[in-house]
Amino acid sequence: MSKQNRSRKTYAGRVYLGHGRYHWVGRFSTKKARDDAVAAARVELRQGVPETITVGRWAETFLARYRRERKQSSYNTTERGLRGFLADFADRPLRSITRAEVMMWADRQPASRLPSVRTMFAAAVDAELIERNPFRGLVRSSRGRSDDAPPTPEELGALLGACSVHGWYASRMRALVQFAAYTGLRPGEMFAPNGRTWTSTRVA
Repeated sequence: MSKQNRSRKTYAGRVYLGHGRYHWVGRFSTKKARDDAVAAARVELRQGVPETITVGRWAETFLARYRRERKQSSYNTTERGLRGFLADFADRPLRSITRAEVMMWADRQPASRLPSVRTMFAAAVDAELIERNPFRGLVRSSRGRSDDAPPTPEELGALLGACSVHGWYASRMRALVQFAAYTGLRPGEMFAPNGRTWTSTRVA
């Protein structure tokens, strides 16, 4: 083999299978040949994926992995966010979900549900079960509690009085409620000062 042939550039072709795994296709003399071969291999591989895999089945797989990789609070939030979608679509084949119908479904849902469903479908794209995420870009800002009126003096008094159910802890709970009422701090800002978890100790 001549030096010229040995130095000729080739292009590696492989198909990403998810979870850090690849299917090797081969080496090719041109990018176009490589891309065509990869596209053909991807079609062949997808023929082994059941067309009838349901949204509910994929959600189980997605949540199982999510639980292993994320903290429990993140898992709980994601699992709750998926419940509404699964109630309507769990029995549907994953590939049958269309962009148009999820847009209409999203318009009827609280904004807080959409990120979880979008993430689940993004994982399906990454696993090459579907071509595109039907929930791409479907994000709405939540108004949160911006329309909620603060408690009246009477309601605050009732809340402080109800702290008595905590027994020996009642005085600390009243102080916490009063502090929140007059400073406007959020719970997370009060419970974790300086980035540390706030813990209570009993005062004799």
